[in-house]
Amino acid sequence: PGPTGVKIDQQGRAHVDVRAVVTDALQRKLVDLGATIESTSVEQRSILGWIPLLQLERVADDPGVSAVEPAAEPVTVGRSGAVST
Repeated sequence: PGPTGVKIDQQGRAHVDVRAVVTDALQRKLVDLGATIESTSVEQRSILGWIPLLQLERVADDPGVSAVEPAAEPVTVGRSGAVST
């Protein structure tokens, strides 16, 4: 990740968590904008996926979206108690 903490892939897509009211219509909109959705959670109001950088503002402007933030990366703790990402 760069200084923003956002992972960018070779296709110019950002790995983000879209905090929103999760609806079929919003998911279709994201896919139409070129997103690849990894997971959704209605309860957590979250859509996790890869979204083209040039479409992030359009996603954030959607009335159902409350935030677009860097996707959380998994963290593991080894037997020694050391944390790795």
